[in-house]
Amino acid sequence: MFTALLDTCVLWPSPQRDFLLSLAAEGMYRPVWSPAILAELEYHEADKLIRRGVQEDNAASRAHFLIEQMRSAFDDASWNR
Repeated sequence: MFTALLDTCVLWPSPQRDFLLSLAAEGMYRPVWSPAILAELEYHEADKLIRRGVQEDNAASRAHFLIEQMRSAFDDASWNR
């Protein structure tokens, strides 16, 4: 199995992220990301939700939940370099 660094540009938008993470969940590869990548993803996800009319605090909470779900599902994906 190979390892792939997933930057924000492939983790956002949602359909692409869902596809790539489903492949990883099936064991096709091991995803890795940095805390900075996840922070950037969380920011963009919250911003998207706000632009769609979601209240700011709810948008932030939903974006944070997404990041926590990713961390939980791929607990070995954090890469700190």
